[in-house]
Amino acid sequence: MMSKMWMGTALLLLLVAGGIAFGLHQLSKSVNPPLHECDRQAAYWGNPHHGMVPDSLIHRDQAMAACQIALQDFPRTIRFQLQLARVMVLTGDIKRAAKMLRRIAEQGLAPAQLLYGSLFLSDNSGIPPDPLSAAAWFQKAAQQQFVAAYGPLAQLYHTGSGVAQKDEVAQPLWQQALPFYRQLAQKGDVASQFHLAQMYEQGQGVAADRAMALEWYRQAAAQGYQEAVAAVKRLSAQ
Repeated sequence: MMSKMWMGTALLLLLVAGGIAFGLHQLSKSVNPPLHECDRQAAYWGNPHHGMVPDSLIHRDQAMAACQIALQDFPRTIRFQLQLARVMVLTGDIKRAAKMLRRIAEQGLAPAQLLYGSLFLSDNSGIPPDPLSAAAWFQKAAQQQFVAAYGPLAQLYHTGSGVAQKDEVAQPLWQQALPFYRQLAQKGDVASQFHLAQMYEQGQGVAADRAMALEWYRQAAAQGYQEAVAAVKRLSAQ
């Protein structure tokens, strides 16, 4: 059985990237070029020109090249900066991504606040773990009613990482995040499928439902997600 602390960290790392751009409408519109290959390769949720591309479907080399070209042509466009930073995180170029994200996050932009905050929870980011900083950035994003931040913030309240442990705060946040994760899961995002399965298994923001949990674990497992494979075996043996 996974510990609460492991779940609090692992779920955040799985899901944060997939939902970061729900609030792209908040971004600066001073420079807003039309649809670009960078959008096709690495668009965030809420991108005004293209539907979100889940992490698992991003072709990293192609996305990196497209977003670098986009910023050469439109260096002031924040949506391209965010999309490039997203790809950089996926490719492990964390330090450069962190500098970009912090600058954008400090402008008050929720998608960058969420992604930047998530870097403080990863042992592999090269940034010292700091749940207090993660919670602070998630709260800034959530205060802007940025729904993608609700699930990660709920996990912190559930585990007491960086904030006081309060399930009475976590549950309403999960409830508001549930439709968001369900929509991503239905689009094939494996991280959201796995997280949705855990929400159903553990009754996070929804009534516990073993059958629904098993269904979503199976969908994630079919994409090769090993923790979902293990969860299918565990539930099937019960």
